[in-house]
Amino acid sequence: PTLIATLRLRTSPPIRAEAEARDHLGRVGWLSKTPEAFRFKLLDRCRFLKVSEGEDVYGLDDPPGGIYGVASGSVAISMAPQERGPYFAHLMGAGHWFGLAAAMHRQSRAVGMKATRPSKLLLLPMAEFDALVTEDAGAWRHFTVMALMNASIAMSAADDLLIRDASRRCIATLLRLAGLRNASGLTPTLYEVDVTQEELANLSNLSRNAAGLLLRDMEKRGHLELAYKSIHILNPGALQEFVRSSDDV
Repeated sequence: PTLIATLRLRTSPPIRAEAEARDHLGRVGWLSKTPEAFRFKLLDRCRFLKVSEGEDVYGLDDPPGGIYGVASGSVAISMAPQERGPYFAHLMGAGHWFGLAAAMHRQSRAVGMKATRPSKLLLLPMAEFDALVTEDAGAWRHFTVMALMNASIAMSAADDLLIRDASRRCIATLLRLAGLRNASGLTPTLYEVDVTQEELANLSNLSRNAAGLLLRDMEKRGHLELAYKSIHILNPGALQEFVRSSDDV
């Protein structure tokens, strides 16, 4: 059986957990910015899922299987658009939605998604997605907003890689993973970022040693705390100011 089919078997959680997941996703991120009627219709069509740490939501090249929203926890994106990979690219915390491109175009998944901690998700299955856009002529406009929000994250990542100063490029990447890089205020925030120092170094196009020296310096200043497989952001304002202080940002 496919992973998606396996996940669908886990749709009998306590009613309270499911209600809390629906309530939270209705109040944060993309869905909170849509009209109330659309929001309720979408949430009513979703299925509740629980995913364990390290478990795939779906893999690269898997068939399209609906749209997912993160109610709690954190999900890592892996990708392999060229000859390299797959490699870790971004994190999505509570309030993020993903999987729209495959649902719209009926193409295989261009990225893989894996939970970095125990997570609760809502799944809008393909059949329910089709029914919703058929029933509501304005639904496509709302889904386009989701696509644009996710595209802005990709543009932010590309822009940060053009920062010439290596230290500021690394901190900008960390802030992007945490949802603290964009100024829109729509990106949900992760203050405990599930990323290793090696992964952050790779994302920032730095050596593991250079990234480690920088992070330990920031830890001494009280701006962050290094933990096993994660980085805790303690002073986001100071990190944002550090990035802004560069002439080439």
